[in-house]
Parts: sequence; structure tokens; C-alpha cells
Amino acid sequence: MTVDLTQGVMGMGKMAAQRGPLDEAVELIQSGKAADAEKLARRVIKESPQSAPAHEVLGIALALQNKVPQAIEALQRSVKIDPDQYTAWTKLGDIATAMGEEDKAFSFYQEATKIAPGDRLANQRIGLYLARHGAVEPAIVHLEKGVAGLAQTTPGLRVDLAHLYLRDGRPEQALELLKPWDEANSGGKDVPAPALVALGDAWLASGDPAKAAARYRTVLTRQEHAKDVPALLGLGRAQRAQQQWGDSIATLTQASTIAPQDPAPALELAVSEAASGAGDAAQQRLDRLVEQKRKPGVDTLAAAARLYAGMGAYDKARDTFARAIAGQPGDPSLRAGMALVLLRQGDTKAALAQSRKRLELAPDDVDAAFMVGMLEEGAGDKRSAATYYERVLKTSPEHWASLNNLALLRLGEGRKDEALSLASRAGQSAPDNPTVLDTLAHIHEASGDANGAARARLRLGELYLNENRAEDARKVLKKAAREATDAALRAQIEARLENL
Repeated sequence: MTVDLTQGVMGMGKMAAQRGPLDEAVELIQSGKAADAEKLARRVIKESPQSAPAHEVLGIALALQNKVPQAIEALQRSVKIDPDQYTAWTKLGDIATAMGEEDKAFSFYQEATKIAPGDRLANQRIGLYLARHGAVEPAIVHLEKGVAGLAQTTPGLRVDLAHLYLRDGRPEQALELLKPWDEANSGGKDVPAPALVALGDAWLASGDPAKAAARYRTVLTRQEHAKDVPALLGLGRAQRAQQQWGDSIATLTQASTIAPQDPAPALELAVSEAASGAGDAAQQRLDRLVEQKRKPGVDTLAAAARLYAGMGAYDKARDTFARAIAGQPGDPSLRAGMALVLLRQGDTKAALAQSRKRLELAPDDVDAAFMVGMLEEGAGDKRSAATYYERVLKTSPEHWASLNNLALLRLGEGRKDEALSLASRAGQSAPDNPTVLDTLAHIHEASGDANGAARARLRLGELYLNENRAEDARKVLKKAAREATDAALRAQIEARLENL
């Protein structure tokens, strides 16, 4: 069993400046002589039975000899003597982790950070636990504390944190964190492969697939990493981003051959095949990947379902999402994916049921609440829809889609002033959104404000022109010219029409 000693033992510094027997015991542990350390720690305990550090050192020595029950007893004794002995809490967590009891370990690490909120090791452990359970943002908070003070050139946790930044859509922060390795790589120095792969992922997420490909290739040119699957996957994605379809398929085929049991290469290969126009081949690959006999995991099923949906294979997408949900019924993202597929199939009733379940699982998710509102409105229950839009706006007052839809509902109720206020707020939140501008024009018109409607349509026409939608622009500008009563405004609209 491994117990991390980098955190040290709390309370050792409180002893006399002169080296004592516990210092010697720790040195014995570090030199692999756990049995001798145990004897020394027991001697200290015999002389000072209320020494929390002594019981902690004993616990470490016992754990390293795989005397787990006695180790736990010693560490529990340490925190019973001194509940603030946070380093003992962390070591209890490490033992629980080694025994496969990660939830119990998590609770021990939490006890440590209650006492020492900035403790690096406990925060590292908590961050990694949260990352494994999909809690990306809190995991980032803890890992940022966990890497504080570590040398910038130390990989490992910094690479883990970079991947979390990428999962959270923050590639710029990942690049900043990995900057020392990127600079070292540019200078021709040897950089650890995991750091280079993370750099490739960060550059790809930042929209620079050429730089990403260069980082992946640096890994693959090393003889010992010529078959590095993460680097091959990254290179295949980078090639796809540059529309190098053949190269991407070849690279990902190599990765799939090296790791035939890993679903990631097959999934990426299906994406490249679909993007290149080989949709049938992509579907056949996914069909094989999700066969029952392969016992695919929930993540694989979910990824395959999304790919099926992207290719318009909605029946397959629905059935695959259903299998994923059966395996992980509490995942709201699976419900969201299923709802979208059902909508594509025209089954709004079933889509509404999935969206309600999604909101039940994630009550603070504004997008989930909006989706329920939109589907309720589509089903004819406008009062219920308004309730859900209002729910969104309580926590996200600038949510333009909820503002827009609620404005139209209020207009239908004859509450024109409130409708105009909501539409104006939507316009402030999304000033270049065609849907919002169309709603704003409609409400101005219904409220008797012809010039307000004309101004909104003028802006809408300009947006259509920027999108090369000349015919749509002409229609909306003609209507704006007809309704404008202000001479200067009408002249401005007519000038735009003449330029068409």
C-alpha cells in the first residue's frame, strides 16, 4: 500500500528544534524500513500516549506493511486525540482509496480541508475525485489549490488540470498553464509526452489545428511513443479539422488497430468517415461498436447516439440513447440528447417527458427549464410555458430566448407594455439575433409604434445583407419603408433598398 508522505505529519514542527525519534521514524519510512519505524513510533507512544503525530506516524508505518486494520486504528486514534490533525485525515483517505472505498476517502479528504482549506495534497485528492465524477468546475477549484506552489515544470497534476480547463471550454487557461512546456518544446528541449498531448488538445480547442498537429507529431516521432494512442487520436482530429479526410482516416485507423478494445479510436474514426461523406461506413462502424456482445459502456453508447443523430439516423440514435439511459438514469445530459432526437422524430410528447426528467435531475439548469417551457408552449399550455420561462429569468435574467418567448406570450395576453419591455431586454442581450429583432418589430407594430417596428426591421435587413440573404433583406426592408412615418428614417431605409 502507498501512503503519500509529501504532506508530512502535522505537529512535527511543534517539537523541539533538535531531531527526535519521530523524525527518525519518518526517515526510516522514507528509506523503506517501515517495520523499524513502527517500533520507534510505538516507543514514542509508550512515553507520550496522547501524541497525535506519533499515532499518525505509526499508522503510516503499519499501512506500508499492509497491516491495514491496525493502521486505520492508529490514524483514527490520532484524530481522536487531536481532531485538527488534518494530515492524519488525508492518510485515512489514502488508505480508503487503496481499499477501493473512494466515497469514504472523499469524506476523509473533506475533513482535512475543513481544518486546512489550502492543503495541497488533500485538495489534489478532492479535485481528482470530483473530476472522475464529472463535477468539472469544483474539481478545477480544488486542483488549482493542489498545484499551487508546485514547480511549473512538474507535469502530472498540471496536465490533469489542463484537461479539466478544456472540458470546461477554457483552452486559453490550459495553454497558459502549459506554457512552460510549449516554450521548452519550441526551444528543442525534451517535453513529457502527456504534456505535449495536452498542448495539442489545447491548440486544437483554440482553433489552431496546425499547431496541434505539430505537438502530436513531436510525440509520435519518438521511437518509444510511435504508437501512442492519445497522440494518434489528437493528430487524427487535427487532420480532420483541416479537412484532410484521408490522412485523418488513416491515422485513426492506425489508432484503432493498436487499441481494438478502446472505443475512442472507433468513435473518432466514425466522425471522420461521416465528415468525409462516407456516412454508411460510419454507421456500420458504430453498429459494430454498440453491439450487445461488446458490452459498451454508457459513455460509448452516448457518444454513438450523438453521432447517429448527427447523421440523421434517428431511430438508431433513440435506441442507443435508451440503452445509455438504462445504464445511467440519473444523467441529465442523456435525457437532453434523447429529447432532441425525439423532437427530430416529431414525438413532442415523449420529448417533453424526457425534458421534464432532465429538469428534475438538474433543477438549476436554465437550458433544461427553457426546453420544458418551449415544449409546453408547443403543446398548447401557454400558462405553464410562461412559468418555466419566468423560472429561467429568475436565475438568468439575460436569457434572450426566454425573454423573447415570454414577450410573445405576454403580447398574446394583451399585456403589450410588459411584452415590449421583455422584447427590449432580449434585444439588449442579443442585439444581432434575427429572431429577437423580428419579435421586437412585431411587438412595436402591435403597440402602434410604426417607427420602432421600422427601426427593428432596418436592423434585421442589415443582418440579412451581412449574411448574403439579399432577398430576405429586400422583403423586410420594403415592409420597414412602408410602415415608417419618420421621413429621415424612411429615407435611410429606402437608401438601403436602392443599394440592393
